[in-house]
Amino acid sequence: MAYDARVLLDSVAPNGVRLTTLEVTFPRFVLAEFNTHRQFCLDGDTKLYFDLPSGAKSGTKRFALTIRELYDKWHNGAAPRINRSKTKRATAVEPDRDYTARELATMTGYADYTGIDDWVARLGFNRQPIRQR
Repeated sequence: MAYDARVLLDSVAPNGVRLTTLEVTFPRFVLAEFNTHRQFCLDGDTKLYFDLPSGAKSGTKRFALTIRELYDKWHNGAAPRINRSKTKRATAVEPDRDYTARELATMTGYADYTGIDDWVARLGFNRQPIRQR
């Protein structure tokens, strides 16, 4: 198979960003290399758009991060959120007492018991009160 390339459209935006549309012909195995290069050669200022969960209370349903910001948050963690610190700690749990998931959620500062309830179910316990070890 012969290699062939033709420029269909080449333009530069006022902010200096260039967009080039190509029509190319090449063997199938070259496509994998082409896609890999295209995906892994993105600039740190490239914006990634994320949808918020459907239950989010925010007015917008989409937000953007640059690849640089995503990398930083992935490796270094996000900055602490103001006014979101938990005031309750697991030290309030008495080791010799049985608790329901709702009671544990309230004592440890969770907004809802379902996170603890699901965790207990994943561990293989039944939905009876569990004993904190």
